[in-house]
Amino acid sequence: MALTFFRRLSPRPLGAAVALLLAAGCKDGTGPDPEVPAKPTFTVPSDALAALDCTANVAGAMVSCSPVASAAAHVEFSAANVTSSNGVFGFDASVKNLLVFKLGTTGGAPAEGIQVYLAAGPTASAGTGAVDARNGQARTVEGKQQAFFQYGQVLALNETASQRWEFTVGSKVTAFTFRVYVQAAKLPVVLFDRVVGGNRDLYRVALDGSDLVRLTTHGAEDMNPTSGGGTVVFTSFRNGNAELYSMPLAGGAETRLTTTAAFETEPALNREGTRLAYSYDASGVSKVFVAAANGTGATRAASSSFGFGGAPEASPAWYPGADRLALVGTASGTADVFDLAAPGSMPSLLRGGESAEVTPAFSPDGKFLSYSSNAPGNAELFVLALAGGAVTRLTDRAGSDASGTWTPDGRIVYLAYTATGNELRWVNPAGGASGLILSGGAGATPVLRPFAVPF
Repeated sequence: MALTFFRRLSPRPLGAAVALLLAAGCKDGTGPDPEVPAKPTFTVPSDALAALDCTANVAGAMVSCSPVASAAAHVEFSAANVTSSNGVFGFDASVKNLLVFKLGTTGGAPAEGIQVYLAAGPTASAGTGAVDARNGQARTVEGKQQAFFQYGQVLALNETASQRWEFTVGSKVTAFTFRVYVQAAKLPVVLFDRVVGGNRDLYRVALDGSDLVRLTTHGAEDMNPTSGGGTVVFTSFRNGNAELYSMPLAGGAETRLTTTAAFETEPALNREGTRLAYSYDASGVSKVFVAAANGTGATRAASSSFGFGGAPEASPAWYPGADRLALVGTASGTADVFDLAAPGSMPSLLRGGESAEVTPAFSPDGKFLSYSSNAPGNAELFVLALAGGAVTRLTDRAGSDASGTWTPDGRIVYLAYTATGNELRWVNPAGGASGLILSGGAGATPVLRPFAVPF
């Protein structure tokens, strides 16, 4: 993962050698100045939080930036307090976090911070001569030196970090251009529902237990959150029966999606937020349906010949980047996990037997499936390798563990049932590390399934 790679770097101040390697310019805007070595350019990585093309007006002491086409816009980059004097051009470069994810940390210590890289330039675009990054740091990429600026802060939603950037500018340069991109580690975010003072509502929390935010406040029960594409869908009983509602992940207006006399529960949005699956009991028995994200065009997910009329279906979960679903079916008499290659097809058995296998979830890379099983006696978490079929048991304790959901960085958040109340915990199936997110307690207990927000 690129962000891990950054932590292995050995940043150092930009020296004369780096400045020479980065130096470039244009003569009268028509081509490179033969006396100024061309600067290398670097590909903007796919996980960049934003990428912008910027122009600096040396004489007017101004900087303007515009997003690179098709690049993400998860952070805001801006320049203020611009100065230009004695061959030094400077400004305060600010990065504002537009995500509910904390940027600059994965929950460990020390925090990684935020990096803003020069992907191209600085290069003279009007006038001739060299333009070089005067401060900042550098790393080696494929034998070439790339300048970057390290922000040591961890930023929550709408928080801003600022740092002074300076460039040395040749006396004949009147404008220069550069391209930047932003990268940072992201602390996973978890949605869950909770009973506080007798009222069940939706909450959002960071994986380290910080940034706890209440999302709904209605007097009726709101539960079973899911998220994709910056949207949250949940079940609400505010209309008497269970209906589906949506709202922005950052909080805001709530929109009703379904208007039936039946119960719609256990919603599941795909990662992109374009497709919705849920349990629907119009026939008197719960079956899994799929629809557009706004609830329109609903049809039964599995083939009509799957199972039998009295066999409930539940717990739909989307495979990343596809129309594939996992769901729980009871056609064999016990709860088993089935794989649905595409809506309308016949599901195939993924995990089954005499025990109950429930609450399936696919890993972000699509290589694994987590689920809970009571085969050991009480419910425990397991992971199935989709290639090869190897099964790994993740939890082993007296209490039950269920409702696993994968974070974007490959950890699993789950609900741990304890003698003092339910707890939200996480475990890393790759390395065995684990942690507590929230403890339950009288009047404030995390309940039902959590949902880790995808990225």
